[in-house]
Amino acid sequence: MYHEIFMDIAAALPQLGAYHGQGDFLGQWERKKPWNVPGPLYTGDVDNSGPGPYEAPNNIFIDADDFPFIFRQPVNLFELRQVLLAADHDPFRAYGADGNDHWDLASIRAWWRGRHTIDPSMAARERRVAELESGHDSTEYLVAIDRWQEYLRYETEQYLRVYAFFLEEGRVPGTEDHLPEL
Repeated sequence: MYHEIFMDIAAALPQLGAYHGQGDFLGQWERKKPWNVPGPLYTGDVDNSGPGPYEAPNNIFIDADDFPFIFRQPVNLFELRQVLLAADHDPFRAYGADGNDHWDLASIRAWWRGRHTIDPSMAARERRVAELESGHDSTEYLVAIDRWQEYLRYETEQYLRVYAFFLEEGRVPGTEDHLPEL
């Protein structure tokens, strides 16, 4: 049931040859962008002209300063490979893959409570994209904003409850399990 919205990314990364602290995943937890949705993957001091949103449009968007962040953790190998490609193209190697070592129920709840600070930024981002120079195609960005808003408003809470359960129990919940409240 929850496998549609959750993937054990930490277990899948070694199968794809990716490890935190090596290669493309040298991101530092203390430098992670605040908009990264809780999960094993995050962005830190990444290149603000990087192609992350183009390479992983279902998982990466950019903040008002054009810095990529993980708005949705990958839920399958296809999406995970796309995020790995985005990490590969970051010259600063500032993607992180050790989020499971840092997140817990309390910090997930704190992030969830602070999500209201994201909504005004989304509106500002929409206005900025709409005002792009005439030579730029803003359609992709507007679609990405819609995707991000939809996920934040309608799907993120359920994902975070599953992720918190996973961190506490070490497994994906079944239908009979009780998910923690945020």
